[in-house]
Amino acid sequence: MKIKQLLQEMVRLGGTDLHIMAGMRPAIRVQRQLIPVQQSLDLSAEDAREIIYEMLTPEQIEMFESDPEHRNDMNIALSVPQLGRYRMNLYRQRGTTAVSIRSLPMEVPTLESCNLPPVAEEFVQARRGLALITGPARSGKSTTLAALINEINELRALHIITIENPIEYLHNCRKSYVSQREVGRNGDTRSFKLALESAMHQDPDIIQLGNLDDFDLAEMALTAADSGVLVFATLSTVSVAQTLSRIVDIFPQEKHQQVLTSLADNLVGVISHMLLPRAGEAGYVLAAEVLRANTMARDAIRHNRLEGIYPTLSQSMDDAFIDLARKKMVDYETVAPYIRSDSTHRKIQTLLGVSRPITSFTGNLTPLPIEPPGATSGVHARPGSSPNVYNRSGSSPNVQTRPPSSPDVRSRPASSPDVRVRPGTPPKPAMDPAPEPTPAKKPAPAWPDGASHEAGHYTPSGRYVIPPWEKNRKPSS
Repeated sequence: MKIKQLLQEMVRLGGTDLHIMAGMRPAIRVQRQLIPVQQSLDLSAEDAREIIYEMLTPEQIEMFESDPEHRNDMNIALSVPQLGRYRMNLYRQRGTTAVSIRSLPMEVPTLESCNLPPVAEEFVQARRGLALITGPARSGKSTTLAALINEINELRALHIITIENPIEYLHNCRKSYVSQREVGRNGDTRSFKLALESAMHQDPDIIQLGNLDDFDLAEMALTAADSGVLVFATLSTVSVAQTLSRIVDIFPQEKHQQVLTSLADNLVGVISHMLLPRAGEAGYVLAAEVLRANTMARDAIRHNRLEGIYPTLSQSMDDAFIDLARKKMVDYETVAPYIRSDSTHRKIQTLLGVSRPITSFTGNLTPLPIEPPGATSGVHARPGSSPNVYNRSGSSPNVQTRPPSSPDVRSRPASSPDVRVRPGTPPKPAMDPAPEPTPAKKPAPAWPDGASHEAGHYTPSGRYVIPPWEKNRKPSS
């Protein structure tokens, strides 16, 4: 098969990726499953090489085979008329040529089509700082970035510089001037670092970077954000807390406090998301955890209390799952492994009308024993005991019946006046004697002027006592 036929098959199946390698049939990823192309046979090394090189120019073939920087590993973007745009990664495995091709939409996505939460619009209005888009591989980070840049392009008159490898989405200039630079030997710049250094001298308002996976790029991104530029970048992390920890850990230990202070001052927010299979139909739906930096979040970051970030989130991942379940866009089995709290499990089960045991926490969950035959009132018998141990039918005078020969340390003779009496201990009286009544308080003697004396007091024996400093004023009898 020719490469164009394979790409047409990927479009027909609604696939996202095409894999070509020697010894196997080409395969297309559909709903996260690799499906071999039925019309093709297993490819020899020469067949795979011929199909792959069909897409490349002579310069690209030479770069892949002999260039010191790109030899055996190369990223390129490809446009095929009437089919779309594709991102290709060429590599070698076991001495043969292979490729992975990712399908890119021709139209730039919007915030609404990405199913981003409304709080994401606040990222578009930011003037300066660092905004991070994170998620695992194939989670749509590039699509979210493109949607944010597209929204800014529609609303604000700014200079936007994107630095990509390769360029995935083509932005037409609307209100903003958009400069898109591709990294590579035959691209627009040789490296991300060099492009970012140059971008700071190109009057930028917004800079879009790739993955902040090394110290130099992360340091330059923070410096650019600190200088008044709005910087968008990505990280391959799965939560907001992990994202902030990863940024700090990129730097040496002696710079951690400086980085925390810079993040606290400049962070716009974090959108950490994943793609989930859509319920009942082909395609994916996005679930996002969002932090919009506020006073509480900045204080937690500055003092390295990253574990306290969760209560400050604008939307947690559990909130996103509940919203998707309310719209019937996901199945419970799809989101269950990622749910954080048991209350979210119960709420989603109620929304989707399913009944499953909650297994989000690790514990030894032992089911209740089955109720034995003859038991009443729904009371379960103890393992190994007689079914009528908890007999409440009224046929036995004792609810907890024991064999006559069974000794009972708690049993006492029927004539015993008190079950708590021990041998040799005198019996206690039926009740304690009543306390002696307190004598009534005598009225205070009258003073000559008729006023009662408040300085004296009565003793327990009933004698009236006057303080020494009052003795010169004795009451009349």
